[in-house]
Amino acid sequence: MTPRKQAEPGRQETERFTRAVLDSLPSHIAVLDEHGTIIGVNKAWNDFAESNPPISQNIAEGTNYLDVCDNASGECSEEAWPFANGIRAVINGEIDYFDIEYPCHSPTEKRWFIGSASRMLGGGPVRVVVSHENITHRKLVELELQDAHTQAEAATRTKSEFLANMSHEIRTPLNAIIGMTGLLLDTSLSVDQREFAQIIRTSGNTLLAIINDILDFSKIDADKMELEKQPFDLRECIEEALDLVAPNATSKPIDLAYVLDDACPEIIVGDVTRLRQILVNLLSNAVKFTEMGEVVITVSSEPLAVAEQSTHERLHDSQSRQRLTFSVRDTGMGIPAEKIDRLFKSFSQAHLSTSRNYGGTGLGLAISQRLSRIMGGDMWVESTSGVGSTFFFTILTEPVNIDLPDYRQPYQPHLSGKRVLIVDDNATNRQILLHQTSMWQMQPRLADRCQEALDLLEHEGPFDLAIIDMHMPDGDGITLVKQIRTMYGIDALPIILWTSIDLRNELSRSVRTLITALLAKPIKPGQLYQLLIRLFTNTPIEPDLMEPSSRQITHIQDVPSLHILLAEDSTVNQKVALKLLERMGYRADVAANGLEVLDALQRQSYDVVLMDVQMPDMNGLEATRRIRQLLPTDRQPTIIAMTAYAMQGDRERCLAAGMNDYVSKPIHVEELSQALYRCHPLASHTPRVQADRDVMFAAAPTDKAKPVHLDALFQLEQDLGSRSFVIEIMNVYLNQAPRYLAAIQAAYDQYAPQDVIQPVHSLKSNSAQLGAKTLAALCQALEQQAQAGQFDEMATLIQQITLEYQQVNQALTAYRHQMSQHLKSLEAF
Repeated sequence: MTPRKQAEPGRQETERFTRAVLDSLPSHIAVLDEHGTIIGVNKAWNDFAESNPPISQNIAEGTNYLDVCDNASGECSEEAWPFANGIRAVINGEIDYFDIEYPCHSPTEKRWFIGSASRMLGGGPVRVVVSHENITHRKLVELELQDAHTQAEAATRTKSEFLANMSHEIRTPLNAIIGMTGLLLDTSLSVDQREFAQIIRTSGNTLLAIINDILDFSKIDADKMELEKQPFDLRECIEEALDLVAPNATSKPIDLAYVLDDACPEIIVGDVTRLRQILVNLLSNAVKFTEMGEVVITVSSEPLAVAEQSTHERLHDSQSRQRLTFSVRDTGMGIPAEKIDRLFKSFSQAHLSTSRNYGGTGLGLAISQRLSRIMGGDMWVESTSGVGSTFFFTILTEPVNIDLPDYRQPYQPHLSGKRVLIVDDNATNRQILLHQTSMWQMQPRLADRCQEALDLLEHEGPFDLAIIDMHMPDGDGITLVKQIRTMYGIDALPIILWTSIDLRNELSRSVRTLITALLAKPIKPGQLYQLLIRLFTNTPIEPDLMEPSSRQITHIQDVPSLHILLAEDSTVNQKVALKLLERMGYRADVAANGLEVLDALQRQSYDVVLMDVQMPDMNGLEATRRIRQLLPTDRQPTIIAMTAYAMQGDRERCLAAGMNDYVSKPIHVEELSQALYRCHPLASHTPRVQADRDVMFAAAPTDKAKPVHLDALFQLEQDLGSRSFVIEIMNVYLNQAPRYLAAIQAAYDQYAPQDVIQPVHSLKSNSAQLGAKTLAALCQALEQQAQAGQFDEMATLIQQITLEYQQVNQALTAYRHQMSQHLKSLEAF
């Protein structure tokens, strides 16, 4: 028997096995030769042909499948032609595989197929396997999913519109609640009334925060959160976030601090508002759940690894991309390991009692994590119950190349070599100051206790500077300062007291003569640098030197003279806005809707229109469009939107309508003040503030040596927002001042100079507040003599103070009468 005969049974068995496999497949399969002729089909192909008699003869064995496709007509013809071309390319060896998806509906049902062609491997003549797979079920499921997705998008749009409308409806009365309670707190209230009003205002702000969280979550959930890409100062962003939580932190024994790695860029590109939002959320939680210890932000930077970048990033801007890693560490209660997985879930909190004890919606961390992911990073947490937690998050950003600021320069000729004593029981704070002063080539020495500081002064002195923490385990900073001054003299070395911001005023008064400056926690390198430069270049430093707040209400003398029209339909909101404007030194006319705005602008020119967006008859957007169309260029006012809407795109819609600026409700005085400060008058208008001042003090003396300066009184009225409250303060002063004078005289008569300090200090502060500058200066001189124990020189000053107060009493009595009469005339009008 020949080998061929011997192999025949095996070959037949293989063919039977191959045929069985092909027949078991649901796809319609045919084998074509090099001409496109069908030389074999499986069972599914035959079954399909038998069930479709009109085309059965066209797809039977022996027919040319390419001819069938080329001559196709009807439902499947458009896909048959490109399929034939694909098969030819496979036969010719141009490609190894080709497929196409096509519908082929019958009169009774919808059907979809995938046609494919692949070249058989191995030697011998060319063979191509053609397959048609029925994907109708999958296609129907896809269509159902697509329809469901379309419906979900429509539902999301409806939800977003509903939230926008609800935001407006809720914010409008909330604006009245927060605004009116703020004005109420500026009036004369009893202790209980003030407490009740403060609770209302706090609750209103809490409700506003919840609304903002829900809106943010909705925008992220609907994939509508759009981030800005603008350069901003990273350090400034962190410091602003710390400033926002500082009041809560200083109400507990908690130190705030931050550390930026030297590799971190100063300026980065991104969304500063959203980054600050993440930081404030994490910091607020850390402070909330920490009773004592510290909360520390640490930031590090690393180049984005090439392997982790997309192809687009590698081709375009991969060289500049960096990953910033932020950590917020606290020494609070910590989180049990089994509860961590609940942290970043919406409306979920790690402790079931958290919402009850601390408040909150459980959305903050979920929003923060999603924001960090939108920024190209992620968020996670490491925690030990009872020890503390550290929340980490990363973002991708691009640094902006700039010259380093002065305080980042290592070479500092005014600071290099200066010996500085750093006294703080907190190890993090010591390390921060150690790193910063060492970078400036200063020579720091560290102490964690008062006694250790005294030992260093005794054995390693002299020092050029001491930075002393206010609170330490073995004694407070003031006691240490007094010991240093007693041992080494009042001018032995400059002393900076490092303390919490809410103690600034009290401490600056009590230790004014003992310290050089007061520095607020958390430490800001730029602020520390400016202070040290002033110190070592002999530039005068105020004892309570602090960075001025950027959120103060603009003072009367600083505001531009503007003719303002307020467009607002809510009567309550009109009162709130008018009162806020009055506090800033402005007056305004009122219009209740867009039509009234147009009428008012036809009658006279206005420099600024504060335009509510949602008003009856004609809304603010339409009114703005009409103003831009109808008024000539020289009469076009600056239009500032004031709206309770807060959804993505609202600001853009206002600006697109022709508005110049945008202020959201509830109105923040600082934001409105800054918006108005950017405005310019169309033409000169008589300053109403000045006119009001002239009316109120028409009979006032004009000599420069007057006992009471009227500008101080008028400024006090603007700061307090109430003339009647100023009158009440004057009444209190005129009742208390004689008591202080009597106490001063009694202490002098009893030869007790230390007992003079408190009453003369109070008389000095109160007199300065009401503009009695000469009297305040005399009191300050007497206070300094009493502190120094210069008893023999006090008699003359006490006599001068008594005589000056008589002049102040007469002036304030006259001014009080004029203010009361003017107030009555305004009320009658």
